[in-house]
Amino acid sequence: MSVIHQVYGYFMPTVNLMGAGAAQETGKQAKLLGGKKVLLVTDAYLEKIGMA
Repeated sequence: MSVIHQVYGYFMPTVNLMGAGAAQETGKQAKLLGGKKVLLVTDAYLEKIGMA
């Protein structure tokens, strides 16, 4: 059995918000881009110090 390898590309422009208050801006930015969902990435340290 042979395996055919194909490479696919997907372009997805992004807006990256960083800094204090960035999480509060995600809804507005999503709406401006016509989106309905956001991906919020943080870590334990930022949560510990109250920034997440």
